[in-house]
Amino acid sequence: KITGLANRMTGERVDPAQMHGIGARHERWVAISGIANAEGFHASLGGVGVEFERHVFADHHAYCLGDLLPLQGAGVLTTSKDAVKICQLAAADANLQNLDVWVLERTIDLNDEARQQLDSLIATRVTK
Repeated sequence: KITGLANRMTGERVDPAQMHGIGARHERWVAISGIANAEGFHASLGGVGVEFERHVFADHHAYCLGDLLPLQGAGVLTTSKDAVKICQLAAADANLQNLDVWVLERTIDLNDEARQQLDSLIATRVTK
């Protein structure tokens, strides 16, 4: 379930009802990811309501300045995992201080049976 968008540079949050209005903030939007299922990520971004370019890297990609400099001035849509790497690089390099990085926030709703199975699995893995 999509719960909104979060800007990882400013802390701003946009709820699902307001996501379509975000498109006006930038003329160019880019979805950037270094994950195994990039197409699944792109499909989930359909609810944001913006047209975006796709920049797909290998799973666990180590981002560098050259990957991100071309994104200056664009709205950047990425995964939570990639946002950590991208924001660390942006914080360390003055050339990336104006990067506008957004993450689609989601939750998973589990039925009672699935929740019990997950709780059981976690309990077997936790050591005391």
